[in-house]
Amino acid sequence: MSYKILLLYFFLFNFSYASFQEVRIGKIDAYYEDKITKVELREILEEIEETLESQLDMDIFDYSNSGKVIDILYVPASKLEQRINKKIEKLHIKRNRIDKLRSDFSNKENEIDAFKKEIEAKNSVLNQKVKQYNDYIKEQNHN
Repeated sequence: MSYKILLLYFFLFNFSYASFQEVRIGKIDAYYEDKITKVELREILEEIEETLESQLDMDIFDYSNSGKVIDILYVPASKLEQRINKKIEKLHIKRNRIDKLRSDFSNKENEIDAFKKEIEAKNSVLNQKVKQYNDYIKEQNHN
């Protein structure tokens, strides 16, 4: 998807000052070789061409072996992109921590509920014994 956006941006930028162009796929940088093939890139170009031409109702570009070369080059991330990526990574770490805390909270809540039931049961038994003891004392005092 990001390749489509980049290519679309490239075409809109290049063609905003020109008319019809013929294009072809040039060199794909080693960084992208395992990420996209020329066949996939050609399919993306055809999809972009179809989308642009159907929306603008005019011929913007065509793929041709003699057309203007489109090279796919790797450009290292800018400092801003690096900062954004670090913040995204920190956000993922915090989100994972929140998920773990939610899970821990749920487990602790279940433990508290079980402990509460156990205490209530013991309290009930204790109250019964206190009542029995009070009844016994009353009985002994009346004798």
